[in-house]
Amino acid sequence: MKEKIGKCVWFNPAPESPRSTGPAHIGSPVVHGLGHNDSEPDPDQSVVEVQLVDLPVNLIAHYHSKFFDLRREMTLIDLSTTRNDTVAHRLTELSVQMEALREDHGWAPQLDRARRAGLDRVTVVLPISTSMLPQIREFEKLLAEADEFCRREQLLTLAAGQQEQQLRSWYLGEMIAQLQGAAPTSWTGGFTLTD
Repeated sequence: MKEKIGKCVWFNPAPESPRSTGPAHIGSPVVHGLGHNDSEPDPDQSVVEVQLVDLPVNLIAHYHSKFFDLRREMTLIDLSTTRNDTVAHRLTELSVQMEALREDHGWAPQLDRARRAGLDRVTVVLPISTSMLPQIREFEKLLAEADEFCRREQLLTLAAGQQEQQLRSWYLGEMIAQLQGAAPTSWTGGFTLTD
């Protein structure tokens, strides 16, 4: 009998809070979502309607999938230690909050519909509490640190290429700027994958 050669990985998945999804409104080029978890927003914090104008549908789908690979690796690293100050722990924890911006109340499914309809861009409106500003800044910093891990070949996931970095900088930069009162600016990069 021929022996099978392979690899087996054992791990305990990290718990995540369930996401609620509401009905999707079909046909609109503008997508709305919430920038908080299922809990009510803090009444002492203001909420800003952050607009991501001309969000590149195919690119955001591609790089979200790539980020999921990075997050999986970081989760496995985080589960192997009890420390709370590692890049892996902080990135894993923050990514759950950032994922809420994508998943809450159905704007992620609408991006998928726009992609299937052949649209290359869509405008997304995200009501985000100003209390999220420190987390978004931290998330941007942690992604840069994770890229350094990748460049040193400490992870299987590849470091972000030029286009991914440009999209990330615009996407998170728009959130940070608009939460501080700036007007939205549209995506000016390409809509075809180049990395």
